[in-house]
This record gives sequence, structure tokens and C-alpha cells, in this order.
Amino acid sequence: MVLATMMAVVSPSLSAAAQDGPVGRWSTVRSADVADRMIQASALDEALGWCMRNRGQLAPQSDAGVWWLAKSIEVQALILRRDAEDPSSMIQSVIEPAESFLRAYPDHSRRWFLRWSIWTARRTVAESTVLDAIQRRGDESLVDRAMRLMLDVERGLDELASRVDDAVQDRRQLLQRLTPPGDDRRDAMIQDLLQLRQRIGIARVSGALLRTELFDPQSRDFVGSAATAVRLAADAAAGLPEGSEARDAMERLRTESLLRAGRLDEARRRLESMDGRSSDPQWIALDIRLAIAEGNLSSALGDLKTFYGGTPSSASSSIAMDDARLRYLMALSESSDAPTDSAAAITRWVDAIGQRHGKFARRRAESLLLADAGDDPGSIASRVELLAISGRDHLRSGRYGEAAESLRAAATRAPAAKLASQYAIQAAVAYRQAGDTNAGARLLSDIAEKHHEYSQAPALALQAIVLQSEADPAIATQTLITELRSMVTSWPGSSQAVSAKQWARTVLERNGQPWRAVDVLAWNPPQHWVPDEIRQAAQIGVRALSNGTEPSSPTPVQDVVSKLLESTDAPEWSDEDAVAALAECLVLFADMSDLRKVTQETKVSLDGLRPPLDVFLRLRQGGKSVSMPPPDDADLAKAMAWRLMRDAKDRRGMRRHVAGQLIQWPTLSPDDFAAAERLIWLGRSDEAIALYDAMLSSSPGGIAVLRRAASDLSDSRRGDDWKEAVKLWDRLASGVPQGSDAWYQARLRAAKLYRLSGRASEADKRARYVLLTRPPNDSKLKQAFRALVLTEASDKADK
Repeated sequence: MVLATMMAVVSPSLSAAAQDGPVGRWSTVRSADVADRMIQASALDEALGWCMRNRGQLAPQSDAGVWWLAKSIEVQALILRRDAEDPSSMIQSVIEPAESFLRAYPDHSRRWFLRWSIWTARRTVAESTVLDAIQRRGDESLVDRAMRLMLDVERGLDELASRVDDAVQDRRQLLQRLTPPGDDRRDAMIQDLLQLRQRIGIARVSGALLRTELFDPQSRDFVGSAATAVRLAADAAAGLPEGSEARDAMERLRTESLLRAGRLDEARRRLESMDGRSSDPQWIALDIRLAIAEGNLSSALGDLKTFYGGTPSSASSSIAMDDARLRYLMALSESSDAPTDSAAAITRWVDAIGQRHGKFARRRAESLLLADAGDDPGSIASRVELLAISGRDHLRSGRYGEAAESLRAAATRAPAAKLASQYAIQAAVAYRQAGDTNAGARLLSDIAEKHHEYSQAPALALQAIVLQSEADPAIATQTLITELRSMVTSWPGSSQAVSAKQWARTVLERNGQPWRAVDVLAWNPPQHWVPDEIRQAAQIGVRALSNGTEPSSPTPVQDVVSKLLESTDAPEWSDEDAVAALAECLVLFADMSDLRKVTQETKVSLDGLRPPLDVFLRLRQGGKSVSMPPPDDADLAKAMAWRLMRDAKDRRGMRRHVAGQLIQWPTLSPDDFAAAERLIWLGRSDEAIALYDAMLSSSPGGIAVLRRAASDLSDSRRGDDWKEAVKLWDRLASGVPQGSDAWYQARLRAAKLYRLSGRASEADKRARYVLLTRPPNDSKLKQAFRALVLTEASDKADK
């Protein structure tokens, strides 16, 4: 059970880190005081408008103009922290104006103020990540990320402090060289830099305090971080003038550090030694927290009543006091005098904090509630249920934003997977109603990953992708495919993996990538493949070939084959239907070499194929006596014809027989490239050339037709075909720009045909002509031409 005396040490008070407060006028411009007071009163929108109006009246490069740019970025970061669910995704747009200005004017006199505004904005992301780490206690990767962000900010502030110190020293030296020497106490720039240096010092101590939130309060890391904050605060306070706002802010941080370190007596003595503490809400809040830690709830209650009166929700707005009141309500709920409605009072006050100070303050309050539970399972469960009850109440009342935030906090900290999933689903509904579907999607994905072994985790992950696509119907295909593949990889044996793969196939085929759709089959191990998806993959391939879309890979369905061959003893097929479907798919598309490997190294068998695939396989295997009637399905016929011709291109001995079979299939086109190639294989080249001429007459320019016709005739072994091919290559070369890749290839292919036909001197003549008149820059292409030059001519060329 969490002890009341530990309350102020255990729970996360980001008020010190998140609300440094002004330390004095940062500029001699009096309107700057107005901005600072607006910030102090949490009137951030008004403060931003004030900054923009003042900046708009000034030259952008002027000292005052840059000062207001820095101030506006500082305010925008505070607004982002107040309102944004995920500041990290938006912070770059806030700091980009400062970074852009610094790139253009790296030596501007106000550059350090812009650097400060950038680090202030980045600290917002660190603070938000710390809250995430608190709410998802146990996620070490998130804790590491939060720590890295905090350390980055700390290093940045340390470097900035050093640069500001140097700037002050340089400015003083400049003043000393003036006649008469300048007074640095009256120099506006020095005073502004000194004020900036004070703010940096406060931010460094705040950062050390913030780091304590990442550790168990009983750990050495927690105590060490708190002790570091005590030392930093003491060192910084010693250099600040008595009675200044900066000194007052630093003393508060010092007292806070002592409180966190458990040095309550020292904290009490320091607090009571401070003048004016009874009228300052931040000091009053610290006094209340110290009283809670000391176990003096009656004293804490007295101070709260004095500040809030009878209606806390309508009292003056002070985030520090609101934080202290929440701590008091939690401590009271753990005491022997706890009222029956203590849980409801806590949830109502968490809601009030969100309404008074925005999203970040609400998240901080929820984090305080969860961190207070420590690692005690009973305390965690009760705190989580408080948040869930509050969220469901908001959901019923139509306050969807508040509902989503409470349920998200409950889901991320719920120890049981079932409860976490239930809360996450409810939160996703609330986010959707609130118009932030993407936030619900992210939460479902996070919970699925956190409770990876839970039976419903894959369903949550798939639903997250559904919501993501719903929120952004124009989501990039590759992004969607990556998400779906990741889900399948994480839960390969789930029924949702089958659904995800089906979705991916549909998207890829619709986007003109049918062969990627076929290879989706290989996203998970073969033992998880089901007959329907195998058949769907085959149907996609058949449709693609029927529409003229051939695989771009030289080895079709290579991903599927590779997945099958990954393990020699897998898959152990329990579904004969799946084996049969896979065999049919591979027989239709895979190369014969891959088919042999699969049948030799896996349990896949090609025995027992249904007609007409049984005859089709024998024809593929080179059976010259095999006669195959045309398939009834026209699309299937086109796919089979493509596969048979691809086999025959690799094995010349099959060509005449395959062409003789296919030319009898009435559903195949008689006037396309494939038909012309079959005529060449049958020795009917005159008919093929006539067909090419017909294509050229209907295709202006006809470069693609010329290239295909010349290639097909070049692939023949008949001298007459080669003569026609040379004519076509020459015709192509005359129709493209000299020196282009197409020109070189046409010249090279024609010369090679002369060499093959025994006319080496003509090949030599053509190769030397290219090398002498327009030699290629590409070394491989140049070498190919040189290989056709006769030895004697080559020697002369070298000379």
C-alpha cells in the first residue's frame, strides 16, 4: 500500500519543470512584460496574438523583431503542450522559423534567444514523453527514449549557457573599449543576456527534477537525480540577487528538490525562511505538498480551503495549486478518514484540471494518479479503474475528448491484457467520435504490441490499421502495405493475418501491382497458408497475364518459392487442399528449376493435378508427344500460353512443339507479338514479318514494334531471319537519335548477327565505324564493340 508520507515524492509534479515562470523582464521592451504576464496567467492564445502583433510592426531582421520571433515560438510550444496529443509530431513546424532564420543569419545579435526558444520547444517533447513513460510503466524502450530526450535538452542548455556567458563577456569587453567606457549595468543587451542566463539555469534544475519521474522513488537513481537537482539549485541560487524573481523561482526548485530527495526537515526550514510565500500560489502549493509528505493532512486542508473557498472549480486558476489539491485528494483516499466518495472526487478533479489547463495538464494529472500507485498491483488496478469509470461517464455524456484521454490512460497502465484491450477499444471509439481517429489507431496498435501474446492482440492491430485507413482514405499504398505486412509478421498464425493479406492483395492488384499481390502469400510461413488465399493468389496472376501484365522479375513467384525452401522439413502440411492449391499455383507460374527444388525439398507434390493442369505440366516438362486441347477458360489459356512460351525461350527444343500446340488455341490472339513469335518458331517467318508490318502500319513511329520484331527474328537460327533482323535493327537505328542507348544497341545487335552468320568482316566494319565516329562512353558497351573488331584492325586502332 502506498503510504501517504510518500505522496509528494512518488507522484510526478511537472509543475516546476513545466512552468518556470518569468524571472524578470527579458527585454527592455515594456510590452514584453505584458506577454510574460499573459503566460503566467495561462492566457497563451492571447499571448501569442500579442507576440504576433508586436512582431508584425517590426522589420523581421531587427533586434526587436527577432526577440518577438523567439517569444512567439516559446508561446507556441506552450500551446502545443497544452493542446496536442503528440507534440513530437508537430514540434518541427514550431521551431522551423527559428532554424530557418538562423541558417540565413547565423551571427545575428539575438541568435541566443532563438536558440533558447528552440530548446524550450524541444523540452516540450521531452516532457510529453516522460508522461507517456509514466503511464506505460514497464516499457523500458519508452523510458530510454524519454531519458535520451531529456539528456539532449540538458546538453543543449549547457552549451547554450556557455555561449551566453561568452556573449556577455564579449559585450563587456566591447563596452570597455568605448570612449568613455560603457556601463554594463545600463546596457540593454547585457541585461537581456543575463536574464536569459537565469532562465537557462532554472530550466536545467527543472530538467533534473523531471528526470526523477522516470525512476522508482525507492531507487538509487531517483534519490541521485533529486540530489543532483538540490546541488544544481543551490549552486544557481547562490549567484542570483536576493529578492529577484529568478532567485525566488530557484529557491522553489531547491525546496522541491529537497522534498523529492526525502529531506523533509530541510525542505520545511527553507520554505519557512522565504518571505512572501503566503501570498504566492506556487509557494502555497509547495507548502501543501510538504504537509502531505509529513502526514499533516489537516494543515494541507486548511491551506486548500483558504485558497479555494467553497467552490474549487471556480477558484483562481493555478496549475501548481490544482496539482496540490489532487495530491491531497489522493492522500485522503488512502487515509483512515477517507470519505465514501473519495474516488469520485479524484476523477472529478482530474476532469476539472483538464478543463482549466488543457490536455497536457490532464495527462499530467492522470500520470500523477497512476504513478502514485507505484508497483502495487492492487493500487494500480484501483487507480486504472478510476480513470476508466471517468472515461465511460464522459463517453455517455458526449464529452468524447475527455473520455478518450481517460480511457487511453487506463488502457496504457492496465496490468491485465483483457482490461487493457477493453479500455483501448472504448478509447478508440471516443477518439473517433472526437474527430481524432488516428489517435485511436495508435493506441490500439500500442496495446496490441504491449500485450503481444494476448489472443485478441492481432485483432487490435488489424483494427488499428482499419482506423488509420479510415482517417486517411488517401493513405499511401506503400505505407498501408508496410503496416499490413508488419501485422502479419507479428502474428503470422492468426486469422487476422489471413484477412490482412487479403486486404493487401486487393490493394496491390487495384494499384496495378498484381505480381506483388501474388507474393503477399509469402508474408508468413507456409504452414499458415490456407487454400483460399493460395487460389486467390493464382487467380490474380492469371488475370494479370490475361491483361498483358507479365512479372518484372526474371523468376516469377520467387518470394513464394523462397519461403517454401527456407526449411527443408517445412511445411508439415495438414491440409491436403492447401497442398493441391499450392501445387497448381506453382505449376502455372514457377520456373521448372524452382518446381524441381520445391518437390525435392518440401512436402509439395505435383502428383494428382486436376485437368487440364496435369497435361499442362507434362507439356512443360518437354513431352513432345503431349497434345493439349485448349482450356475452356480464356484467361487461363493466356496464362498457360505465357508460361509455355517462357519455358520454350529457355529450351529451344520445345519451341516447335509448343508453338504447334498454342497456334490451335482459338482464344489466343492471332495478331500480337506472341503470335508472331510462334510463327517464327514454326518456320513461318514470312507470315510473322507480315504481322509485324501490320503492327508497324498501325503504330506511328513503331520503335517498340521494331525492337520486338528485330529481337524475335534475331533469336531464330535461320539465316533468312537474321537478314530480316539486320534490316529491322538498321531501321530502328535510323529512327532514334545517334549516340542514344537505343542507337548503340541496334548497331551492336546488327553487327553481332553478321558475326554469327559468318560475315566477320562486315561485323568488323560496322563496329569500327561506331568506335571511330561516335565511340560510346560506357566502358562495357565500348568493349562489346571492340570484341567485334578483327585483330589486325584492332591493332591499327590502338596505334
